[in-house]
Amino acid sequence: MERSWTVTRVSPQPAGPQLYTADQPDPTNLSQIHLGYLTQGGIDDGDYWKVKLQTVARDANAWLMANGGNHRFRWDMYNGYVDTTKYVLLHADAYYDQFGVFKRDEIERELLSRGLLRSDKKYVVFYEGHDTTNSCADSPGTNNTAGVLTIVYLNGDAGDCRRWYYQDGTGSYSAKVVVHELIHSLTHLTHVPDTTDIFGGAFLDPAINHTMHSNYYYYIPLITSPYVEGP
Repeated sequence: MERSWTVTRVSPQPAGPQLYTADQPDPTNLSQIHLGYLTQGGIDDGDYWKVKLQTVARDANAWLMANGGNHRFRWDMYNGYVDTTKYVLLHADAYYDQFGVFKRDEIERELLSRGLLRSDKKYVVFYEGHDTTNSCADSPGTNNTAGVLTIVYLNGDAGDCRRWYYQDGTGSYSAKVVVHELIHSLTHLTHVPDTTDIFGGAFLDPAINHTMHSNYYYYIPLITSPYVEGP
């Protein structure tokens, strides 16, 4: 009796972190935060950001674990690394400028319509473009605006944003911005301590008198978010 064998070929997984062209299969059905790199195609610094985004996720969680009772952001994971995606827009950056303060909204609308974002996740992307809000980043949640996409502008108009993101050594400054913007996005709070306050300890110190900045006002909403997991 002859035996027949079926050979299943398994594609090898790439070693190390990758920037994929689409969201990879999820390890959980719980709420997750996805990191990415966004470009219009002319500039492609993906090899840098596929490594840097892993560092950003690590440093952001290190802060939250140290200051939030061992809570951490639930990053989207794949193959042992934070799942990261490179998104390429359909138009040059100048096209999105016509939407003014709604530039972020239009970019989110496009990516959703192309099936690149999901409404049940939160996204933070570092974008090869400039802002129209005089800042280095823009998030949903501010003033109760809806949305899932936070954009960190690598060429933001509020100072030399690009230098800050590329020359911050361990990635801590980029992580500070991600923490700051996730507080906006996950808590829908408009007034959030700036990045130096967050990593300098003022974020959890009610004795420091920032306008509307207090321990309870930020700390409690953040760690109870479904996108944050406990010890």
